[in-house]
Amino acid sequence: HVLLEAIVEYLPSPKDRIETHFQANFHHNPATPITAYAFKVIQDRSRGSLVYFLVYSGMLRSHSHVYRLADRERERVNRLLLSQAGDLKETCEVGPGNIGVAVGLRETQTGDVITDKEDILTEISEQIETANDCVLKCTADPRQIWLSNLVRLNVPDAVFYCTLYVDSREEERELVKALQHLTTEDPSLRYKIDSSTQDLVVSGMGDLHLQILMDRLKHEYGIIVKLG
Repeated sequence: HVLLEAIVEYLPSPKDRIETHFQANFHHNPATPITAYAFKVIQDRSRGSLVYFLVYSGMLRSHSHVYRLADRERERVNRLLLSQAGDLKETCEVGPGNIGVAVGLRETQTGDVITDKEDILTEISEQIETANDCVLKCTADPRQIWLSNLVRLNVPDAVFYCTLYVDSREEERELVKALQHLTTEDPSLRYKIDSSTQDLVVSGMGDLHLQILMDRLKHEYGIIVKLG
């Protein structure tokens, strides 16, 4: 309680920030169009894809449609949840500055920006391009650097590759389904079918990264794989 009072008393308000030549039009107002950032995706066995997002502006409501900035495709938000101490409780709407969980966004990935107005996608893209130019010219303020990374996470290239083997074709089909889920959660994890050998090749950030993958495949999906 004392800490919160000290924060209110001594730390600056976001409204008191110094304005620069660049202004990102994200207003913390429920009445403005929605701009939200998907920062985490979890595949839940019962609910499907759970997209954790932060709302920058507007009011995201359940049973509404949103557009992804990356590919301008439309998806439906079936339900909205709030995460409270590990529990997910249903809600009707999530406003500016709040974190929520969306159910029904099957194609949304970690790092996606979503909005409810198709006609403002160009406006947001132009703001991000302006920020990118300023970052390249080393004239950006911290808000521009944040905005320049808003469209997609900058996922580094993989540094470790290996081949996964299972005992049967049926297990291989289940393995591919599991990898589709896991790569949606973790953009730094990738997989492909080698065109010459037809082997299933996965890549990641290191040996530990892929060991964690094998452990999740075993305990969450019941698939025991062998490394090649």
